[in-house]
Amino acid sequence: MNLLFLSKPTLLTIAFFLVPIAWFHTEFVRTWVIGIIVLLIGETLLQWHHLTKRQDHKHPRLESFTLSFDIESMGLYGPGWSVGATLCDPNGNEVDSRFHFCDPAHVKDPFKRMQWLTENVIPHVTSNNTIIPDCKDAYEVRAKFWSFWRKCKDIYGDKLNVIGYANSPVETKFLFDCVLDAKQDERIFQAPFPLHELCTLMLSRGFDPHASYPRKFLNENPEHHPLADARHAARMWNDLLNDRSIL
Repeated sequence: MNLLFLSKPTLLTIAFFLVPIAWFHTEFVRTWVIGIIVLLIGETLLQWHHLTKRQDHKHPRLESFTLSFDIESMGLYGPGWSVGATLCDPNGNEVDSRFHFCDPAHVKDPFKRMQWLTENVIPHVTSNNTIIPDCKDAYEVRAKFWSFWRKCKDIYGDKLNVIGYANSPVETKFLFDCVLDAKQDERIFQAPFPLHELCTLMLSRGFDPHASYPRKFLNENPEHHPLADARHAARMWNDLLNDRSIL
């Protein structure tokens, strides 16, 4: 008998009024009512068991480390020329970080985005041209990030969660290029997996992934600086996993 199409309050109300009636009617009706009551009790206990199990599994996920990374690229589908990455412990404290970039003028610009980058991104990445690039090209940027990622993976293994704010298409293409940089196929199974996304977690918690959210700490600024953006994402990721507000 499937009574799931009725709400729990409705079923309990029916059972409440049918119990006294059952004692004054046939054995069949009495048995039928008792069966409903047993079914309700069993289903309630089953749901309580599942809820308890979910709560028991809630906290172990907070024991993982987080590697958050962000890329600045030549348009959405062009090569990445700057990367920021932060490694955080289960409490959200930064353990290590990386920031690398090359001169975007030396990077292929298939979608003619240099003017927009010059106005909106490059001043933040270079601190208004006060910081000199530490990489000679986009290949070296990828190589340095890959070395850092593999170091973190070797240390923390499956306890490491790799995240991006919104991975597609920029961060996923950057990782794809990293894999192709290998001389053979040695990196095919070495890229981050699973690759988590902050926007999806935000949506699951009722937050609009298209909206802008406060940058609560100084090191989360300025926007469009890859390391600041990576820290911003890491902090929100940790807040959401710990049921704290990101507002």
